[in-house]
Amino acid sequence: MTVVLYSQCNDPLVAAIKASGKKWLFLHVDELLDGLSIKPWPVLLDLTVPSAWKEQIVDASVVNRLFSFEGTTCMARLSEARINERWLHARLDTLLATASVLSHDTGVRGVSRSLLPLNAQWFHMRTGQSAVSTPRFSYATGFEEPDNGELDDPMQKSVWSLFDWKSERHLPSTEARRHRFFVDRPTGTPLVCFFAGEQAPAWFFPKQEAEFDDEALTISARTAQRVFLSDIGEMLLYVNADGSLVFHAFSPYLQSAIRSPEFSEYLNRWEGPRRQVFRDESRYE
Repeated sequence: MTVVLYSQCNDPLVAAIKASGKKWLFLHVDELLDGLSIKPWPVLLDLTVPSAWKEQIVDASVVNRLFSFEGTTCMARLSEARINERWLHARLDTLLATASVLSHDTGVRGVSRSLLPLNAQWFHMRTGQSAVSTPRFSYATGFEEPDNGELDDPMQKSVWSLFDWKSERHLPSTEARRHRFFVDRPTGTPLVCFFAGEQAPAWFFPKQEAEFDDEALTISARTAQRVFLSDIGEMLLYVNADGSLVFHAFSPYLQSAIRSPEFSEYLNRWEGPRRQVFRDESRYE
């Protein structure tokens, strides 16, 4: 049994799998609404999971798409009580720990391995595979001035903004003034790669085409699967003039991958997460 937990009604993965006719089970987070209880500190939030959910998730292959609860009724309940959504992610940990295989661990942003900030992504990719190249960057703590001396063309970015590399459109005012983060503006050709399971990674050029190293792309995709605990996901890379690749960002959202005409057919061949490596056992020790 493959179970897909999701929160966003426009999730591209959910739409593509439903359209494919796969007999997978889809569970929306708002089905948990009746089990949510607001409590005094230090509990704050209690969650009673329906018995049907427990029976369906225990020993199942689970695709966890609960990256954010924005726009859900559950989120409205949390916001009304002024409770951060991380509390709901934490309450779901115990349930997800019962799955036999899990693609994407829990949590928003840095809490989840699949949603790490850019500098942490680059660290994990280089640690996981030394052959992977990543951009140069500089980072300053507080209101200190960053040292951009080693950058050829520094641009300020948010560490959470994955796909704005020519001009940053999502830089919060807090990050604009403190904890500033600069990267080398890319000069190559952008390449979007997506992968699912054991299949060879698929790719497309959003702008112009360029020659690149196929083996390097496969290495980057397999490394991303492993270090981000993600059997399925997408990457943004840049192709240099010599055909070499520079990894820029990983995302489990698949918002760029859906632009490829190959995306739906590619997912039709995916049987769901089957390898235990995509569950981070250290979270449950």
